[in-house]
Amino acid sequence: MALYAISDLHLSFQSKKPMDVFGESWKNHHEKIEKSWRTMILPEDTILIPGDLSWAMRLSEAIDDFEFLHSLPGKKIIGRGNHDYYWHSHQKMVDFLPKDIIPIDRRVIELENRILVSTKGWLCPGASSYVTSQDEKYYRLEAQRLEMVLEKAKECDKELISMLHFPPMNEKNEESLFTDLLEEYGVRLCIFGHLHGQGLKNKYDFKQNGVQYQLVSADYLEFAPLLLDPLLD
Repeated sequence: MALYAISDLHLSFQSKKPMDVFGESWKNHHEKIEKSWRTMILPEDTILIPGDLSWAMRLSEAIDDFEFLHSLPGKKIIGRGNHDYYWHSHQKMVDFLPKDIIPIDRRVIELENRILVSTKGWLCPGASSYVTSQDEKYYRLEAQRLEMVLEKAKECDKELISMLHFPPMNEKNEESLFTDLLEEYGVRLCIFGHLHGQGLKNKYDFKQNGVQYQLVSADYLEFAPLLLDPLLD
């Protein structure tokens, strides 16, 4: 089994929301995703998707998007992004999704010899768009949620991977509540997305205090899933 990741698919087969406002590379991006996915991924592989999978506002509008994902090989484990408005509860997601698509917002899942934890995360203090009066409470709440899932995960003596949607640091790669927790609990790899366009100019792929950080936004990866196994060797 190989482990891959790609975030921010922003599918819109029913909602018809164009993504080429972020650049020409987004034109017909679902075709690029499908081509690279089918070339690279085998049925026994696992693909981590840290949020913003669909532009749908409700599950009934996301049917075609998830059918597209279901048609692709591999087991897909999806986290929750800031645009996944259709995601109201874990049980509703489980009931709606086919068995090869597994939702794990604020949850822990075992991947053979590894443990995956996931929560959405939030903008960090010092980020260009961070507004204390609006973002501070959500920043602290999401940090508490990350700590909650990390506490659950520490019961298993296995390698830890964290899947967030937002980057766990600001553009200057300064420490945050998220990075402190990832270091404290010995997380080996943290993957995340959310960033597009100008946000891709900053460097987010690096190792710091024992944690490997990796941006996996679809356009950053040129719409091809990233093999994570080399980052865990």
